[in-house]
Amino acid sequence: MLNKKKIFIRVLFLSFTIFFLGHAINQRKNMTTLYESAIDKINNEEYKEAQEILRQLGDYRDSFDQMKIAQDLECKKEIYDKAIESFNNENYKNAIELFTQIKGYKDSVRYIEEAKKEIYDKAIESFNNENYKNAIELFTQIKGYKDSVRYIEEANKLMEQKDTNDFLYNEAYDDYKSDNYISAIQTFSKLEDYKNSEELIEDCKIELARLQQATTISAGIRSSVGMIRNGKVYLAGDDYYSWKSELDTWNDIISISVKGNFVVGLKEDGTVVMAGKVPEYYVGTKTWTDVIAVSTGQQYIIGLRENGTLVAQGHNGDGQVNIDDWTDIITVSTGWRHTVGLDSKGEIHITGLGSEKQLKQIAKDKGDWCNIVAISAGGGSSGDIGVTPYTVALKQDGTVVTTLTDEIAKKVSEWKNIIAISAGDSHIVGLKSDGTVVTTQIGNSAEEISNWEQIIAVSAGYGFTLGLKKDGTVVATGYEYQGQTNVDSWKNITNYEVEWKSIFDKNLRWNGGK
Repeated sequence: MLNKKKIFIRVLFLSFTIFFLGHAINQRKNMTTLYESAIDKINNEEYKEAQEILRQLGDYRDSFDQMKIAQDLECKKEIYDKAIESFNNENYKNAIELFTQIKGYKDSVRYIEEAKKEIYDKAIESFNNENYKNAIELFTQIKGYKDSVRYIEEANKLMEQKDTNDFLYNEAYDDYKSDNYISAIQTFSKLEDYKNSEELIEDCKIELARLQQATTISAGIRSSVGMIRNGKVYLAGDDYYSWKSELDTWNDIISISVKGNFVVGLKEDGTVVMAGKVPEYYVGTKTWTDVIAVSTGQQYIIGLRENGTLVAQGHNGDGQVNIDDWTDIITVSTGWRHTVGLDSKGEIHITGLGSEKQLKQIAKDKGDWCNIVAISAGGGSSGDIGVTPYTVALKQDGTVVTTLTDEIAKKVSEWKNIIAISAGDSHIVGLKSDGTVVTTQIGNSAEEISNWEQIIAVSAGYGFTLGLKKDGTVVATGYEYQGQTNVDSWKNITNYEVEWKSIFDKNLRWNGGK
């Protein structure tokens, strides 16, 4: 009986042990399965699920270590996904920052290099487009990449220069818009090809040429005209052609010319107005545009255009308007019946009465006819000189040459420091740099002219001379039978003294074509 009890106990204990061992083996098998599934989930980037499983395993094997690994990888994956999103959205700076935090994770290093390349390419594009500020910002984001440091240094220098250029450009542009063409040209010239500086220089030179060649006093045959600051025009002398009523309607005039049957006015916009008419010839300027200078002859008129060509209307009995083939002309002047032009190469063109004789004289004295900056056509209808068309030219050195070959020519050759010239029918006047005037006239007129002071412009007519003073008044001497010298009441005559003098500066001269 005792033995049976012992046997039962032993069998029971053995059964319990077998059960316990089986349960333990089964539980261990289950934990192994869970552990392996957790590792699989880590490998499959299912980090949250892996962590839940590993928590159940407690301290089984290295579950705690694996959990830390899963947590770290989960964090890295979140950063990686954000980095990929930034990269795809071309937010390369943020992408680089994020990928750098997980540099050893997946292909982060490759993405970092690709993002840097994208930034570098954008920086180069900004640099080439002169957007130096943006280029510097981009190169700074990848400072150690390729030659970014060199580009940063160069961009800083160029940006500083660009800031200076922008300042100069704006300053020059303000001068241009304010009609301060000399200052604008000088400043634009410092900028070379910056923006449209070269184009604006040409525009400035054309506008300046209008003022360099403008006449604000003009002595004709029996009349004188003067232009005041608001573009209105005074008239003194013979009004046989009923000019005054037409002149009263003019405005915005910047240059005038009178002779024979016409008064011509050049407007600010390059168009031309005219008072007077010749029944025998059509003379009209309504279609004239882009004109920078005008000059009147006896029964004909000439206009110099921006492209260096000429337009003409009126009497052509002596070929005085045969100017169609003249190009690159930079200044023009008309006499009684001949026209003179100076081109950008310094060559003198003459057509009309006495032109052949004058051209031969110039060719003979070719060494003297160089470095010409201004011309004036003279000659007229009476007197020994008057019947002889002639030309006078002002040289860069302030001396004067003429096609005349008599005592008057000798007298003119002795003049020095001349800044302006004007040829009348039988006399020549020269304005000196000190504001005094020299003349080939003799007698009372010559004496009066020798006493003139503070003169800034001169105009020689048919037997009389006008002088514009610095204060905007006008003095006159010579023939006065039709009242052409009655200019005492003229006030505020426009002063282009600075612009007139600027013809001596080669850098400020127009080259005869746009």
